[in-house]
Amino acid sequence: MAHHSSGSLVWRILATALSLVVAPLLLEIFFLYLSIPNTVNKRFYALHFITIFLIVALASALLTFITMRRVARPLRALQQTMERVSKGALHVRYSPDKVGFEINFLGNQLNEMLDQIIHYQKEIEKERTIRSHLAEELATGHKLQISLLPKKLPQYPGIELFARFIPAFEVGGDFYDLVPTREGKLFMVIADAAGKGVSPCLYSLGLRSMLKALAHSGRTLPEIIEEASALFWQDAREETMFITLWAALYDPTTRELSYCSQGHPPTLFLQEGALKQLATAGIPLGVEPISQVETKTLLLPPNALLFLHTDGLIESHNREQQLFGMPRLEKILLQHAHLSARGIEQKLLEELSLFCQKAPQHDDLTFIVIRIS
Repeated sequence: MAHHSSGSLVWRILATALSLVVAPLLLEIFFLYLSIPNTVNKRFYALHFITIFLIVALASALLTFITMRRVARPLRALQQTMERVSKGALHVRYSPDKVGFEINFLGNQLNEMLDQIIHYQKEIEKERTIRSHLAEELATGHKLQISLLPKKLPQYPGIELFARFIPAFEVGGDFYDLVPTREGKLFMVIADAAGKGVSPCLYSLGLRSMLKALAHSGRTLPEIIEEASALFWQDAREETMFITLWAALYDPTTRELSYCSQGHPPTLFLQEGALKQLATAGIPLGVEPISQVETKTLLLPPNALLFLHTDGLIESHNREQQLFGMPRLEKILLQHAHLSARGIEQKLLEELSLFCQKAPQHDDLTFIVIRIS
């Protein structure tokens, strides 16, 4: 089909050239023929004129054909290149011809366009690969996040526990744990790793395992945190990774709560309409080795409420980028402090949903409600 089209084009060009060359020759011979005197042998001169005409016409036609065929070569090459490209051969390129002129310009434009298409294809493939890797990392991170959390909360007489974890789109390193010790105490911890992705999850997983093992060993709260800090420092110092946490040991027999805060938002303690923030001076684990942990002690009266949380809660935002904030959280807790741990969780999530207006959140939301009866 392509050969036929280019051949037709050549013959059309040839016909046009012949009409421009041969027609004037015919007119010239015609006029020459009319001007021959009667005394001259007309037949002889007519034969010579016809012979000359035929020779000139054939030579002109041959020259025109050869010229047009040569001129049409780059056009045929461009047409063949475009046909191969249309069939998917994007590697094919047009080769410029010495007599291509404007055809060479079109061919070069075609080559540049093909180079750009291949470049865009590579970029799209690269982006698709990156996106696929990110999706895999995100899925792995979410699996790790789930493994960070206890599958079941321990049951203690006189203690009502309820925990909530809502992951953000980006994978973070929030975790919590409630661990019964050999002495019958309850070790509680809530923590938040810096950064996003699989790496913070792995560090959180390692720290949670350390804390759980140390809590089972019967150590005091300062000993648990100091030893966990020393072990974590060995792993995290090269990566500049750090984790904030709030931890406590509660003795149900004496109702004594020993707690410490290592760069973490304070736990809220509610009793008879009054609210107090439980915090100590401490640095996050992984910043530097911790040689001494400051702890405080508190006796929990009946009907006391503890609210442990990460900063993802108070830093939740709405579409106007306004933060949920600590004052709003304290107000909600005071209004609903008479409810059960589950009831407080439901009211808080309702208020949070109304405030955020379905705005996407960039940090995990983690909290624990503990009611001491």
